[in-house]
Formats: sequence, C-alpha cells, structure tokens
Amino acid sequence: MNSYIVGQTFRLYGDFYSLAGVATDPTTVTLTVEDAAGVEMAYTLAGGGVTKESDGVYYREMTAAAPLGVWNYQWLSTGTVKALDEASFRVIASRLT
Repeated sequence: MNSYIVGQTFRLYGDFYSLAGVATDPTTVTLTVEDAAGVEMAYTLAGGGVTKESDGVYYREMTAAAPLGVWNYQWLSTGTVKALDEASFRVIASRLT
C-alpha cells in the first residue's frame, strides 16, 4: 500500500482492457474515493474529475489531505469495457512538522 504525506500530490490510475487484452476506452469511467472517515467522493470522465491519458488509461490527480489513515478507492467502467478494481492508500503526517 502506498503512503502519501498530507499536502503531497499524486495520481490514482485506472487501466482498462478488452477481453483480448487490448487497452480500450470504456463507455463510462467512474472513480469513487472513500476517505479514512468513510466519506465518499465520486469523479467521472464526463464530469471532468477523471483525465484520459491514453487509450484505456485514466487518472485522477489527488492531493493527500486529512483525515489521516487508510483511504479506499474503486475504478468502475461500463459499456465497451466492464471492469471493477479496488485498492487503498494511506495518508500520513510529515515526521518533520
């Protein structure tokens, strides 16, 4: 699990492939992020919260923020590619402050 210091900027990536293993753009892409307190935020390609990097590769640029602890996220796609992937990251305080 990756850890990010409060204030650090990073990207969450979602990669989507056809059944043949070819990077393919889904019809819809949604990223849901749940913070350490259980509050969910949803971002979509259509709403501008998710960016397409290349065929089948999408990301959301994030800045680590409170609350500290484990954050969970889920990429969901529908249409031409139907996929679901979940992972977590940890937000930590700097040791220097």
